[in-house]
Amino acid sequence: MSEKIIAFLKGVMQPFLTVAMIIVFVAFAMSGKFTADQVWQVCVGIIVFWFGYTAFKFGTGSSGTGDGSSPKANSPVTGGQPAVQGWGQPCESCGTESSDESDFEMDDEKPPEPIDKVDDIINGLFYDLQEDGVKSTSAAVASRVVSWLGAHQDELNEAEKKDLIAFGLDLAKKAYATTTGLDKVPAKYSEVSDYNKWWRENQKACKAPKGEARAVLMTLRDLLKRSEAL
Repeated sequence: MSEKIIAFLKGVMQPFLTVAMIIVFVAFAMSGKFTADQVWQVCVGIIVFWFGYTAFKFGTGSSGTGDGSSPKANSPVTGGQPAVQGWGQPCESCGTESSDESDFEMDDEKPPEPIDKVDDIINGLFYDLQEDGVKSTSAAVASRVVSWLGAHQDELNEAEKKDLIAFGLDLAKKAYATTTGLDKVPAKYSEVSDYNKWWRENQKACKAPKGEARAVLMTLRDLLKRSEAL
C-alpha cells in the first residue's frame, strides 16, 4: 500500500473516530448503565487500539520502514537510498534510454544520394540555364544535356545514361521539328551522319537559317549516336 493511501486513511479515520467516540460517550453516559469513567475508558481504548494497530501495520510490518515511524518520514531525499515503493516511485531507467530518432546519426562523410540521380541532373540543367539568363527552350535544354554527357557520362551507370539520353533525345526531336519546319524528323544516326549531305537535301524546305538549323541538327545527331551506342 502506498504512502498516499496510508495518509488518506489516517486523515479520514482520525476525525471519524473522534466524532464516533463523542457519540458513543454521550449515548453510554445517557443510558445510566455505565459511569462516566467507564465510558471514557472504552472510548480511549478504541482510539489507542486504532493508532497502535496502524503504527504496527504501516510502521513496523513487512511493508513498512522497520522503525515504527511513518514511511513518509523515512523517504530518502539524498544519500542514494532506495525510494519508497508505490505511487511516485522514480523510474531508474528514465533519461537513459534514447528513442530511435536520437539514435540515428547521419554519416557526414557519405551524404545520401538523390532519390533519382537523373532527375537531379535535369533540375541542375534548368537551374544553370536560369542562372545564365537563357530561356529553357527544347533546343537549349537538349544542348545542355549533350554538354553534360560529354563531360560527365562516366559518372552514370547504363540505366541512368539511357534515361538521360532519352530525355535529351525527345527534346532534340521537338527542337528539330520546330526550328527547321521539316516534316520528317531523323530517327537514326545514319540519316544525319553527313551534315553537308543533309543540308543539300533539306536546305530548300528548311525555314531556319543555316546556323540555327545546324545547331539543332548537331544536338539531335549527337544524341542519336549515343542512344544507338548503348
